[in-house]
Amino acid sequence: MGTLSDVIRLMERNSTQKRFPRKAPRLRFFVLVVAYAVLSLWIVEVQSQTQPEGLYIYRIIVDDDGEATVIINYTSNLASGSSWVFVPRFQRWENETLHGRITEWNLGDPEDFVGIDYYFYSVLNFTFEGEDSGDSGNIFEMIIRFNFTTAAIIIEPDGIFYSPQIGFEEQSRGEIEIYLPPGSNINSDEAVIIGRQQTYSITPTDPNYVHSELRTNLARIQVGFKTGNKEPEIVTFTEGAFTFRTVPRYEGYARKILRLYGRVYENLTALFNVNLTDIEIEFFVPDFDSLMTIGGYVPFTGGEIGDIHIN
Repeated sequence: MGTLSDVIRLMERNSTQKRFPRKAPRLRFFVLVVAYAVLSLWIVEVQSQTQPEGLYIYRIIVDDDGEATVIINYTSNLASGSSWVFVPRFQRWENETLHGRITEWNLGDPEDFVGIDYYFYSVLNFTFEGEDSGDSGNIFEMIIRFNFTTAAIIIEPDGIFYSPQIGFEEQSRGEIEIYLPPGSNINSDEAVIIGRQQTYSITPTDPNYVHSELRTNLARIQVGFKTGNKEPEIVTFTEGAFTFRTVPRYEGYARKILRLYGRVYENLTALFNVNLTDIEIEFFVPDFDSLMTIGGYVPFTGGEIGDIHIN
């Protein structure tokens, strides 16, 4: 039999052996915590790298005559950055900075940015600094406005809307909102976004309102609709051999076309040695699918005597 001191040493050794293994779970737990923290930081970093740098919202408000006001709203949470967006080349447009400031800007050619020559548009290329909004971080916000005449062709009871060319920096996100005239009803399956690579349908939010995210940074939107009025009010103008029938909203265009035809008619008859009488002219709403496939232009279908479509 051992002494009391031997018994005490044996108890201490057993106690030590029992306590020591408990440290292993604590160590494993600590390693898991560190691994989780590192993984979380990596996920946050990846998300920050792939997150869109800004948001472009296009709001297009169409009136009863088919003319539209286009408002482009751009926002970014970056402290500083740069972006670009299409603006009309031959129409007046204006911009207003609501938060932050634009430090530099210039107008460029679309072909230099997207590889396509969109002749009727320029690229507003700009750099900016965001405004410090305290706990909310930084914010930069700018709006661009311009008028878009003949955004929709309307001859009661039919109408068709075709948006201006949408184009913006592809690292940003985009949304579209279209407000058609009050009383309008969007036709079934006739609201589409025409992108560079694909065309896809969008579902109207209300009978005369469309809201959708944009899957591409280059697009146009086409919408077919019915008007509140079922019967058109027709006005008629005659000049020489030409008679123009149209609705009052297009009277100005009709008179200009009649004057042009009146000036060139004698030259054309002398050139082709053909006299024409009772020539009727009218505006019409083009077929939805035909317009969509040719990008806003009316197809010329010749080859036989009959209607001639001139864009």
